[in-house]
Amino acid sequence: MVAKYARSVDEADITLAAQVWLDSPDVSFIHPLGHEHGFDQIKQNVYTHLMGETFSERKLRPRDVAVHVYGNSAWVEFYWDFVAKFRKDGSPITTHGRETQVYWKTPGGWFFTTPGCPLRKSDKGSNAGAHASTLAWARVSALVYGRITPELNPQWQRLYKAARRNE
Repeated sequence: MVAKYARSVDEADITLAAQVWLDSPDVSFIHPLGHEHGFDQIKQNVYTHLMGETFSERKLRPRDVAVHVYGNSAWVEFYWDFVAKFRKDGSPITTHGRETQVYWKTPGGWFFTTPGCPLRKSDKGSNAGAHASTLAWARVSALVYGRITPELNPQWQRLYKAARRNE
């Protein structure tokens, strides 16, 4: 799934993204430039605008991927390198960071629900932004410690229902 996610970013491909992301208004994406709510915003603001319109070329390289499965949920941790060229003038940009992604298993497969992007560094090594996804970390903690279940948490219940629609 991480490879398919990276390919969807590389190609700024909404169709490919739909094979990875859960199509639900309850998914979110926190990134260095903002916070998107729902797959519609992710498609428009991340894939179409940021990746497609901002960069003429882009390459996301995940590395050191660690997958943790807990029943019908999983979280993936990895480091990444992102190399791109700005469309407006062809100037290059290189960033490095780490990410946590939360997945939900449906009968139709695994779908990406929420990532966390705790740290991004620019190619000069300075912090270009420190963004933590509190929601993603809360979900990961809940999965690990079993403090919530999809049946008890309203947002998880909505995600579960959306996942069932993707069967």
